[in-house]
Amino acid sequence: MKLVTFAVPVLLAMSAVACAHDSAQDAKAAEAHLTSTQAQQQADQKRLASQQSNENSAVAANNGQMNGGAQSEYQARQDAKAADVNNKNAQNVTAAQQDAVEANAALTKDRADTLSDAKARFAKADAKASSAKNNTGKLAANKRTIFTNDWDVYTQKKSAAKTQIDALPNTSNDAWKTSKAKLEKTLDDLEDSASNLDKMTK
Repeated sequence: MKLVTFAVPVLLAMSAVACAHDSAQDAKAAEAHLTSTQAQQQADQKRLASQQSNENSAVAANNGQMNGGAQSEYQARQDAKAADVNNKNAQNVTAAQQDAVEANAALTKDRADTLSDAKARFAKADAKASSAKNNTGKLAANKRTIFTNDWDVYTQKKSAAKTQIDALPNTSNDAWKTSKAKLEKTLDDLEDSASNLDKMTK
């Protein structure tokens, strides 16, 4: 039994980590990998060119000892080696480019979805709060005073949510995860406040 009760929190923690996915960091990592892969491609090409230049110089120095058939075979090996290195590097760069494209597309979608969802949640909460305010006429004087105080709290939360939503499109990739989490918490608070106002007028 102790093993089971220990495993559950661990699984929940792992689930929380999985949910806290950072699309901006994925895109940043993919771009860094692409840059590294391209740099490796250039380094391999320079290294291969230098190596083959040295080998050619050695062959030229002993050219009298290599017949035509051997010379052709040697050149074919050189060409095949160069083609193999270039093909592998080209494949690696192409794969890295595709990863970067997909990661940036995922980030773009995450940004668009987050903004759309935030606006929808904001509008729904505000509609609920406004509807409650329109029903305050039936409240007793003391409850109306409480509602007014809670309404002031709601408007402050509404202002904070709107400010964060308006700033979201200009959020940098480095700040994206933090800003997104902060906005979600602000919207949670806004929805709770709107629901509280709604309950007061039921």
